[in-house]
Amino acid sequence: MFGNIIEKNEGELMQWVLFAAAVIPPAILMIYIYKKDKVDKEPTGLLLRLLLAGALSVVSAIILESVGMALAGLVAESGSALYNALTCFLVIATAEEGGKLYFLKRRTWHNRNFTSTFDGIVYAVFVSAGFAIVENIMYVFTNGTIYVALLRGVTAIPGHINFAVFMGYFYGLAKRSVLFGEFEKANRYKKLAFWVPVLLHGLYDFCLQMNSTVFTVIFTVFVVVMDVFVIVKVRKWSKGDKTFAADIAESYDGSDPFDLN
Repeated sequence: MFGNIIEKNEGELMQWVLFAAAVIPPAILMIYIYKKDKVDKEPTGLLLRLLLAGALSVVSAIILESVGMALAGLVAESGSALYNALTCFLVIATAEEGGKLYFLKRRTWHNRNFTSTFDGIVYAVFVSAGFAIVENIMYVFTNGTIYVALLRGVTAIPGHINFAVFMGYFYGLAKRSVLFGEFEKANRYKKLAFWVPVLLHGLYDFCLQMNSTVFTVIFTVFVVVMDVFVIVKVRKWSKGDKTFAADIAESYDGSDPFDLN
């Protein structure tokens, strides 16, 4: 009797450990980006709605990926390089990043709190964190091991946040360009807000799917370089951030604090 009780308690404890391991990594990264917003802190209600929107985007991603993978199977043999390329770039990355961008724009583009370029990064990260939390919970509880949770905590979760930083960066610049009347530039930034995360996400997944030593090395280098790049750029963009109103009021001197170079 006592043995059954102990076993049950241990099982419940492990469930909570797995849940914490799935939720804490994206929460930490989300808070880190939030604290980097030096101009105007975003309303809690808005951020919670963005988290929920990101979580809901998992549903659309599952549906689109199921259809896309079935179609890819008609074109290429499952497991082949062509099949992996189609599913990683055109199916998974497109469905997931496209869904995030859709909810991001729907919730924030006309929101009066969207007052600076860095806000775009904060918004995108919260949407992506909502997606990542749900996806991580699904992966962790499906596999049921702490190893999976820890591995995803240092690879997949930072990956999702990194993709979101690029999405939010270009999304914020698109908003800024519209306010400056630079509509062609705004359209270009909107496209980059979609395609840059898709390409990065696709490459990430493709390297994993190829399951070879060469691609494992490429994956490792890619992840490390992307992590370092994002950390450096987030710090720079945070320090150089200013409200759109202040930006418009200042005279143009040819410099741009959000330059990628």
